[in-house]
Amino acid sequence: RYLGSVGLSDINLGHGTAALGYWVRASEVGRGLASTAAAAVVDAGFEHLELVRIEVMTAVENMASRRVAEKLGAVLEGALRKRQVLEGEPVDCALYSVVR
Repeated sequence: RYLGSVGLSDINLGHGTAALGYWVRASEVGRGLASTAAAAVVDAGFEHLELVRIEVMTAVENMASRRVAEKLGAVLEGALRKRQVLEGEPVDCALYSVVR
């Protein structure tokens, strides 16, 4: 059964950076799956890819996703106005980072 997805994208080994993304099936939200999986991916990025910075960007109003970032120890760096389009509408995003 497919529960969700987590992974790194925009990997730049020269700069030691990447973006972290995660998604969990609606019926599985609240079980800690995203937090657990995201922590494992962040650890692997730091250990195996020798990254120094991993960014998480989420819609400002997506409190569940923001909690996942905060559980990782990511720090809120700011808000990016109208950064993504969700359901046809531009939305503001919160930018977090976790550094090694």
